[in-house]
Amino acid sequence: MRSKTYWENRAESRVHESQKNADQTIFQIAAAYDQAVQNLNADIENIFANLQLKNGLDAAEAKRILNQKIPNFVYKAMLKLLPKVQSKKVQNWLKARINAQAYKARITRAEALKESIYMQLKMLADVELTKSEALYLDTIEESYYKTAFDFQKGIGYGMYVAELSEKTMKGILANPWSGGNYSNRVWKNTDYLAECLNEIVTSGLLSGKSWTKMSKAIQEKNLVKTIQGEMDKGKFAAHRLIRTEVAYMHEQSSLLSMQDNGVEAVEILATLDKRTSQICQKKDGDIVPIDEIKIGVNHPPFHPHCRSTSIPVVDMAGMGTRIARDPDTGENYKVPANMKYEEWKRTFVKTDISEKGSYSQGIKRIGNNIVDLGYINSAEFRKKFSRITNNSKVNDAVRRYAIAMLTHRNGTDGEDLYIIDAETGELLIRKNSGKNELGVELTVEEFIPFKEKYKNNMIAMHNHPTNLYPTGSDFAVSGYRRYKFGIVVTHDGRVFKYRHGDKPFLPSIFDKRVDKYLTEPYNLGIEKAHLRVIEEFKKEYGILWEEIKS
Repeated sequence: MRSKTYWENRAESRVHESQKNADQTIFQIAAAYDQAVQNLNADIENIFANLQLKNGLDAAEAKRILNQKIPNFVYKAMLKLLPKVQSKKVQNWLKARINAQAYKARITRAEALKESIYMQLKMLADVELTKSEALYLDTIEESYYKTAFDFQKGIGYGMYVAELSEKTMKGILANPWSGGNYSNRVWKNTDYLAECLNEIVTSGLLSGKSWTKMSKAIQEKNLVKTIQGEMDKGKFAAHRLIRTEVAYMHEQSSLLSMQDNGVEAVEILATLDKRTSQICQKKDGDIVPIDEIKIGVNHPPFHPHCRSTSIPVVDMAGMGTRIARDPDTGENYKVPANMKYEEWKRTFVKTDISEKGSYSQGIKRIGNNIVDLGYINSAEFRKKFSRITNNSKVNDAVRRYAIAMLTHRNGTDGEDLYIIDAETGELLIRKNSGKNELGVELTVEEFIPFKEKYKNNMIAMHNHPTNLYPTGSDFAVSGYRRYKFGIVVTHDGRVFKYRHGDKPFLPSIFDKRVDKYLTEPYNLGIEKAHLRVIEEFKKEYGILWEEIKS
């Protein structure tokens, strides 16, 4: 087993990596704040357009101008922005504001000012929520697996690790630690900022002295300086929130990983330098049982920008039953010092993902599950398989198995899986689901004998009774099992060839994108929604696909 220095170095390295990964998100959100300043400035100029402003207006005159009605440009702006919003929370807020504005053709300048400020700040919240949630989910996943990798490398033995479920990740994400979760904090911060900006600008307009300066600023198109200070405070709050939330997500995920690997207690590790807080100095070296941990009380993060973490208290005596064994030799699997992370992950992370002709939420389909047996035995259907590969023997095998599974599953929602050697067409694995069970489960134990020997040299085939294009599950499994490519045959006689890209993703991410396009404001049909998502993922994740036609 490794020395304490190993555990300390690896823990500090993971903390540093998680914070470094946050840099790009912080930069993007900072840019969104700067853009919001410009948008607010433009909106305020629009609100006071065509006014002949003069110096020395008294409060009564200023108030009269604020209460004058103008065309409701905010309503039109909100309608235009709605399709671009990604956060459900912001979508709901925007829909409520649109409904409230729907019958107001004209509103006062004061109302326009307030609505405009809130609109721009909630658009900012959309960017912050969307970007930060993606970062936090990545942090949770990376921290969980890399903590397990470092732990197993530290003790020298491997243990199977269950795939981290979306439910678990979302649970960490939603946990209201220290009084609230990240979403509530973002919403509270932007609400507060909107109120401050509205107060500052409105008060300035109602102040005789400030009105002179404000009118000049409007006329010279330089109002940015008036609100930049408050926006900079908001930007700093967002920066601090992301750093602190990343620390929390990392620590929670690391603790879960250690617990899943049999660790029962951890030792608090503080970064000791001139910036170390008193609480972190005091907690450094504390031993805390995992089942007694309270974030912020006896385990980091203890405060905003906290850099402390924890290392496992290793008890090898309790690890015996957890260590994975080679089914042939009975020997414990070892994790040598030179094993790379990706190799470890492919070997020890058990995945529950499977080829599936539907989505994680509900069954959606195109047409029905009846197969035209005459068509699939026709020359036209046969011709589709002549260009699957450059090997006629492999093409014939793909065609035979395609016909076999469609014939077997005709009129049912069951799926069959065939995995063949990409060079010879030899059948390696055949697996069936239940009669009306979408998806084909293949266990780690069933796949291990073929995993390394046929890596990047397998063709996986399955049927889609739903007649859908290749799904998020199909692409995810292809990447996890390192298929050369996959084939989907649909019950309406179509044939699709697909392959994973260079950037992995969870099937749920794909499914949620489809759901997005099925609902307002898009309201696309299932086929168009699915096709749109595949094309987007082609650009974002590098996936490949095509329909094979005769």
